[in-house]
Formats: sequence, structure tokens, C-alpha cells
Amino acid sequence: MIVRQRGREWIRAINGEYPDLTIVMPGGYAAAQPPRWPLDRSYSHYGLLADFLDGVLEAVSPRTTLVDGWEPSYPYQKKEQYRAAYDTIRNKGMKWSMSPDRYQRQVLAGFGIWLDNESDQRGWDPVNHARNYFTPAEFEQTVSHALATSDRYVWIYSQKPRWWNGERVPPEYVKALERAKSLNP
Repeated sequence: MIVRQRGREWIRAINGEYPDLTIVMPGGYAAAQPPRWPLDRSYSHYGLLADFLDGVLEAVSPRTTLVDGWEPSYPYQKKEQYRAAYDTIRNKGMKWSMSPDRYQRQVLAGFGIWLDNESDQRGWDPVNHARNYFTPAEFEQTVSHALATSDRYVWIYSQKPRWWNGERVPPEYVKALERAKSLNP
């Protein structure tokens, strides 16, 4: 299949320059699972993604790590949500792959957290944190849950707060992130 071939070509081009790379993907095999999978992936919006990832796994350097960044975790706040997602990534994902042995060796579970989740509806208030999806305490707790459950990788997404330059990122959220990281080295 051409999609698998493109996956092999893509990773070979990358590994030709960077053989020991870590690639964090917002989604993995679960995103390609249609309602009637494995019978017909054409029912999934991302049906070709699994084939592409199969090609990647067929040709990836043994020193490259692929991280399923599990974008659906953006709003998670409970430990159980992370545990269920981890099980899907590590166990079900391996079964959905055509290369389960390579999947098991090279795919890790990670999580994304959307700091200003629902900010289009709720807004983002850098002063009154109770108006935000996550208060600093809730943010610290969810980051801690994600770090404790993941294989190492947790990424923070935001639209209004800009971590790279500190714009609209209240210091309480920075401190909450630092505390969560210190509790989960």
C-alpha cells in the first residue's frame, strides 16, 4: 500500500539525518480506529494514519522513539483517565499495529494537557483563575497525574498563554508546573 510506503520513506529520510530521535505525535493508532475497525478503516477520519504508522514502524531506526502524545487527554483531570488512556496506547495500540513487536519496543505513551482548554467559550483569565478550565492547583494535579502515568513525556498546549515568552502565563501556573515536575522526576 502506498501509505505504508510513504511512512517508510518519511522515517528513512528523518533517520538518515537523525537516527536517535524522539518523535512526539499528537495521536497514534487510536485516532485511526473507526467504529467498525478492523473491518474497514475508511469509516475513520484518520483511517490512513494506522497504515502510515505501520510503514514508519517497519523502517524506523532502532534508536528512534515514537511517543503517542494522546491529544484526547487535553481536558483530563483524573488519574483514572490517564490510566485508561495508557492502557489503550500501550496494549490496544500494539494490537492495532501490523508490527506489534516493534510497536512494543519503540512506542511510548505520553499525554497532552491544554492549559486554557475551552478558552473559546470560557475565556482565559490571568487574574481570576477560578474562571479558567484549570485553576493552578488543578493544573498541578493533572500534570502530576500525567507525569506519573506516562512513559516520560507530557506536553502542555495553550492558545492564550504563551509559554515561550511568558506572555499571559500567570506565575501561579508556572509554579504549579514546577511543583508537579519536582514531584515526578
